[in-house]
Amino acid sequence: EKIDFLASLPGNMPKTLCLIEADGKTYRGTIVEKKGGSVFVRTSSKGAPAELPIESITSLHPLGF
Repeated sequence: EKIDFLASLPGNMPKTLCLIEADGKTYRGTIVEKKGGSVFVRTSSKGAPAELPIESITSLHPLGF
C-alpha cells in the first residue's frame, strides 16, 4: 500500500524521502515509479535510479518531504 501511494503522487507534489531496507542493504531516497514487480528509487547519488524487486523490500519508512 505504501509503495502504491508513494509511487502515484501527482507531479506537482514533492516526493517523499524514504528509508528502504531490501536484501540486507539500506537505501535512502525517493520512489520514482513502480513498474511490474519492481520499484525504482532515486538515491542521493546522481546515477540512475536503483531497481528493487518488491519482494526484497523488508521495510519502508517515509521520512518526510
